[in-house]
Amino acid sequence: MLAAAFGGLLFGFGGLFVAFDNMINALQSSAWAPWTLLAFDLWLAQRAFAALAATAIGLAMTLLGGMPEVFFFENVLFAALAVDRRHAGTAPTLPSVFAACLAANALAVGIGAVQLLPTAEYILNSSRASGLNPEAVMRLALRPLGIFAFLLPRHFVDPAGHFHETAGLWEGDFTDAPWALTLYLGPVLALAAAAGGALDRFQRRWWLAVGAAFLALALGPSLPGYRWLVEHAPLMRSVRYPEKLLLVVHALLCVAAALGLDRGLREPRRFRIVWRTALGLVVVAAVAALGVSLRPSFDRGLLTRDLIVAAAGFGIVAAIAALGSRHARGAGLALLALTAVDLYRVNGRLLPTVSWRDARREPASARMLERGADPLRIYSDAVGRPAVASFPDSFVQEQNLLLMEVANYYNIANLNAPASINLRDHELLATLTEQVPRERVAPLFAFFNAAYVTSPKNLMNYPGLVPLLKPTSPVEAYVYRVENVAPRAFVPAALEAVAQTEDAIAYLRTTTAPAARVAVERSAIPPGLPDTMSGTVRIAAYRPQEVDLTAAMQTNGLVVLTDTFYPGWQAWVDDAPAPIVRANYFTRGVFVPAGEHRIVFRYRPLSYRLGMAFTLLTAAGMLVGVVISRRRGGRVFFTTDEHR
Repeated sequence: MLAAAFGGLLFGFGGLFVAFDNMINALQSSAWAPWTLLAFDLWLAQRAFAALAATAIGLAMTLLGGMPEVFFFENVLFAALAVDRRHAGTAPTLPSVFAACLAANALAVGIGAVQLLPTAEYILNSSRASGLNPEAVMRLALRPLGIFAFLLPRHFVDPAGHFHETAGLWEGDFTDAPWALTLYLGPVLALAAAAGGALDRFQRRWWLAVGAAFLALALGPSLPGYRWLVEHAPLMRSVRYPEKLLLVVHALLCVAAALGLDRGLREPRRFRIVWRTALGLVVVAAVAALGVSLRPSFDRGLLTRDLIVAAAGFGIVAAIAALGSRHARGAGLALLALTAVDLYRVNGRLLPTVSWRDARREPASARMLERGADPLRIYSDAVGRPAVASFPDSFVQEQNLLLMEVANYYNIANLNAPASINLRDHELLATLTEQVPRERVAPLFAFFNAAYVTSPKNLMNYPGLVPLLKPTSPVEAYVYRVENVAPRAFVPAALEAVAQTEDAIAYLRTTTAPAARVAVERSAIPPGLPDTMSGTVRIAAYRPQEVDLTAAMQTNGLVVLTDTFYPGWQAWVDDAPAPIVRANYFTRGVFVPAGEHRIVFRYRPLSYRLGMAFTLLTAAGMLVGVVISRRRGGRVFFTTDEHR
């Protein structure tokens, strides 16, 4: 139990896992990896369907967490575990294992289909659907010297002591930051030296090979042939950043250290191996510190200090190991305490944080915005931000600009909310706002019902943008009110017929009144429509998945709702289905006859309905499978005769 707690502490609060706090999808997916592997290991030992079902649930939660690379890593480790257990004679044949893995993956996709299918649909409509080029995939690889980041802290400071987004100074010059802020596990890794007692010769070689393979791949372009591998192996492109592969290395190191402690607790003489290893590392760290200090500089000074601290840490581990030969449990508790303190010392300070009060602070830009009849919508301009310290200044800057999801926190819709995966149309719109002449920027925002613009740039010479707030520091933002904003839903005076839907984008680049004359594909315009349309629209209800409008039309015409055109939205006019057309390419429109009408837009994607059906069927099938397998003695359907 003590060794398990030690391994859990090291895995959950050490190195790469702590760095995942800055990438919530990575944290969510990786948190399920140990449980998924445990469930599969139980299946290898027992061949029970319940264990296979648990494996599938773990895989599903990994996928739903948002970093599918971990799903790939888990499958690779399934194979590695199967080889290990097969060598020990406790696993079924490899074809049976392969069949079980396929079943677990299929069940995982089925369980998560209710979310996975809509997500896949979103990705197909995003820029990510076009894939990534090799240069993008090979970015943020582990540098060769970065291997020592498991034992030494990474630093993100400049000579003035300010937080700076750089690599660890001993890994290279001030360049792009590594993908992970920290890999640090600390001097307790010396315990891994005693792990060999828990493994036979084949197992030691096998797991060293698995860890070395992932470590080598994490080096990315530093590894000969890596570019060829990325160009010809789609799975390698899906990983994107090579440093992500270090999750497996991180896990194996934590398991090795926990196994070492476990062997020491069971056989106290094993602590002597830890003692010798730790003393040897004390000497290595001390000699390295002496050598680095011979040529003083800012980065060498940091490295010298860290090497001295590492030598002291290894010395403490050696002293505890010496105690362990006589009082094993006391040594285990001491190592647990040392690990907690050391991980907090290094990894805690590398995670930039602000107080809860500062995080909840309403920025001045948000206080300037007045709410009208329509739900408030803005455009937050992210282009041209002044360079500021990465943290906390960048956080405050994003707050003031109401960037990303900050606006949503204050119940403000954001026309430009950049994320890691953006819809192609959203990226196209952001590009369009930078391309049109300055006199056409405000009318474009006005059409989209964006009442305000927050920006790091001085846009006071842009007609139609009225300045409300001027920044007094680089972290603050300009706030502008957009004149003549169109309602969220309205009837334009006229239509601009275009041959193809995409031609509406060219029209938006040239028109000065996109709200007065709206571009629609010619083939979608019904016959008999008047040259001039007239009518009023009122929002009766506005919810995330349903918008209810009432329209009083003096003529036949188009009702425009300036929300994103996206698959899955359906429209009804007076309870009768009505086709949705692209209005000015980006938004939704419905043709309505003269008179009083109720128009309802509902988000009912086929991907969600199919996904829900798959999820329910899979869950029911798994439940039936568990019941049947229990009646058969708990064995799964992939058990071979030799294991019956």
